[in-house]
Amino acid sequence: MKSTISKIQNNLNEKIILHFTLYNLHFALKTLFTTLLFFLINFQVHAQKNDSIYIPPFDTNKIKEAPYLSNNSDTTSNQFFIWNDKRNLGEVMNEKSGYFVNYFNPGGRNLINYNGFTDYHVGIFRDGIQINDNYFGGFDIENISINEIEKIEEISNVSSFLYGINTTGKAINVITKDIFQPDPFSQLRFSQDRHGSLNADVLFSIPFSKKLNVQIGANNHVIEGRFTNTDFGVWRARSKVNFFLSPKFNARLNFDYTKIKRGLFEGVVYSNDLDSIIDGDIAKVVNSDSYERLTNYYYDISLVGRLFKNRNSLTKLKLYSNNSLREYRDEENRSNPNKIYIQEDYHSLVYGIDLKQNILYKINKDFSIDFTTGLNTYLNSFELPSTLNRTEKLNENYFTAFQKIDLKYNKSFISGFLKYINGGIYYKNNYLSFGTETNINLYQNGIVGINVIGGFNRIERPFSHSDEFIAPQHENEYYEIGTHLSFYDTYFKFVYFKSIELYHEPNKGYMVSIKYDSEHFNGYINFDYNEHTYSPKYYIKSDISYKDLFFNKHLVLRLGFNIKYLNDLLTSNYDQKNYRFPYSQYSEFHIKNSFNVDFYIGARIGKANVNFTIANIFNNFNYNTYLYPEDDRYGFLRAISRFTIVWDFLN
Repeated sequence: MKSTISKIQNNLNEKIILHFTLYNLHFALKTLFTTLLFFLINFQVHAQKNDSIYIPPFDTNKIKEAPYLSNNSDTTSNQFFIWNDKRNLGEVMNEKSGYFVNYFNPGGRNLINYNGFTDYHVGIFRDGIQINDNYFGGFDIENISINEIEKIEEISNVSSFLYGINTTGKAINVITKDIFQPDPFSQLRFSQDRHGSLNADVLFSIPFSKKLNVQIGANNHVIEGRFTNTDFGVWRARSKVNFFLSPKFNARLNFDYTKIKRGLFEGVVYSNDLDSIIDGDIAKVVNSDSYERLTNYYYDISLVGRLFKNRNSLTKLKLYSNNSLREYRDEENRSNPNKIYIQEDYHSLVYGIDLKQNILYKINKDFSIDFTTGLNTYLNSFELPSTLNRTEKLNENYFTAFQKIDLKYNKSFISGFLKYINGGIYYKNNYLSFGTETNINLYQNGIVGINVIGGFNRIERPFSHSDEFIAPQHENEYYEIGTHLSFYDTYFKFVYFKSIELYHEPNKGYMVSIKYDSEHFNGYINFDYNEHTYSPKYYIKSDISYKDLFFNKHLVLRLGFNIKYLNDLLTSNYDQKNYRFPYSQYSEFHIKNSFNVDFYIGARIGKANVNFTIANIFNNFNYNTYLYPEDDRYGFLRAISRFTIVWDFLN
């Protein structure tokens, strides 16, 4: 009996010891787990606080693709021109391949031409909205301040005609600065130039929340002028209200205002004595009295949304208006009038609706199809001076629609597109244009890249009052083929083009671009050959610079030369009253050579960019429109041509 009780007691003691041991082990493991968990949580919290916490960007709701025209376009950042201190949109585009800008005067209506197409075949857009002159068809570059440009979007030569109504030759879209960050931002640009030129531009950006941002800017530029009747003054004001309601819907309100006063001296009277042409004190001008006052109001409401699952499928709706007034005066103040007194007022008003929708289908990770549909309505109304032998009021309305299909495979694509136009002023007919282009990536390994490009279009559009004569329709065929090559830091591009235009001379030529971009050296050479009568036959543009960091990387310094050579140009007088070159042999002049070199120093110090430019260091006499001498001819070290500072003083 005792033996049995002893066994039971021993078993019980063993169970108690085992239970106690297990309990202690459980407690120890629990304590260890809790300690480890606390340590890991504490470590994770500190690690995230220091390194790994994801903070969504302040502009998460902003749809950055909203202002662009195309999904296949090339863009150029303002870094392209901020270092060599370009003063206006014309000077920026004149650096690029294919472009030729007729120069008239600082502050003048310098014309942007492209590959033999005149300025009224080049469409200028601001944030996706066309801003060409409603009546005259071309564009006054002084409607845009250089400081409001963030990027420049260039539509391909073949597909430009899809956008707007003056884009037979090229479409250029200026993307304006759209600063959106948590803190208020301010920027000042001040530039001092020759001939009493002073230019100041200020921009403010105020974020009220992640969904509301307001930006305002103002600019004043005045020039005393080099010759008689070459004074210039402009006031510009701009405002932008952004509503970033969600990543799927944005809205924007824009207002832009421009007030220009410009003397129209119509060129210098030719003389065999060079000093009497270049010396502003003694040179005689063609017209000492004519001038123009221009007032432009631009309004627009832009809505953009992602209505489909694919974030690259965007719906864009733009409603806009442009109210423009031009006052032209001649013989108003002259003490000895020649009995030719002109007083003409032009008033144009346009209302536009622009709707675009693209739908992107991803077949797999490499292949996709993008369908883009565009609808546009332009309602134009004009009030003209009674001195013109035509009706004093007229309307010119257009309806356009286009369809574009992009087939994309990796880095290659092929596109097909067509455009329908109904309207015009003289003939209310239907016009259909179409084209195709491709960019095929033959080889790419991260070091070497080889692409082949090509395209074709056939354009029909009605003639408008801005064309030089009336004809049933405007027809043009354009062809191009070329290649893109890249090797390490070097980029090469060659494009051959040919255009055949009804009622105009055919044109052909080629463009060669070489670009080098490394840590310390930057440079490009653009060589254009063009057979069009009123374009330079040979035009070389180059910019070569060296940059480095100093003072513990607080100073970025860049030294560079900007070089241009122009050969074999037939130019003529320009009718500033009607913004046209007269087609008459007696006014044509042949320019065999024009060579210019500018030296510049650019520095980035803290939050400021500072530039000094010495222009025309070889002291050459240059002009590309008869007879408007280019403004900087003072020789090396004679004086600083211009000084510019761009300062981000509040951010």
